[in-house]
Amino acid sequence: MGFMALIVGGLFVPLAYRCRSRVLFALAGLGVAVSFTWGLLPASDNWIGLVPVALLLPPALLWAYDSAIWQWAPSGRTSANPLYVDRFQPIARSLTVWHLAIVLYAFSFNEIWPGLRETLPGSFTGIGWTVELPVLAVFTGLGWLRLRHQLKGWSPLQERSVNTGAIAILLIFSGSLFIWHIFVTDITIAATFFFNVMLFLLAIALLRDGLALGTRHTFWGGMSLIILGLLTRLFEYNIDLMFKAFVLVLCGICVIITGLWFERHLKPVS
Repeated sequence: MGFMALIVGGLFVPLAYRCRSRVLFALAGLGVAVSFTWGLLPASDNWIGLVPVALLLPPALLWAYDSAIWQWAPSGRTSANPLYVDRFQPIARSLTVWHLAIVLYAFSFNEIWPGLRETLPGSFTGIGWTVELPVLAVFTGLGWLRLRHQLKGWSPLQERSVNTGAIAILLIFSGSLFIWHIFVTDITIAATFFFNVMLFLLAIALLRDGLALGTRHTFWGGMSLIILGLLTRLFEYNIDLMFKAFVLVLCGICVIITGLWFERHLKPVS
């Protein structure tokens, strides 16, 4: 599977443009992310040191994706033009958000972190990673260079809470926690805490964007992450059954009330 991400991207992304198929592009982006992650980790006898790259490079690539990177002639337009928007860029960025949500949720558990220190990186095997990793890293770097003007003018009070600056912070901070835990010292408790915080901040940002822009899928995505995080923490610890039942009922009531309010007030603009 060493070259699978390049094969999927090279074949199906151009095909998605030719067919103008959003579904095909979404499947291609998902295929690139999954095949890269699961193809890179077995490249090392002791693969733990590759975890940050395998998990965080795909969302970084997807968020920075722009067809002008690989097109020889982008019709005289460039992504530096504020009016330029790649037709599939919103799909790539949606995949980024949900990829990050899965990573943040998966590593919000205490039990998963000690295993990252059981083995340190060792010798690499195979040749797939020697081609695939540099190619995707170059595309990712070129994409983020095109986004540098957005990073310079970034503010936490922008119209969209889930923006280039916020994604960059999540990626850098997550990567730093991985690297510190794997290569420096055990920070299981701190890493778990910060991953939970980042997960809830991402959920709140999605909720805020859904309310501000009137987009149902964004709003309900954020609501789903919050409920999932709360219920997971509730059942992860040994808590009284009556209290669990009370929280479940309370969450259900809050979801119903919030959903009815959202649909009533924002249905005309969604």
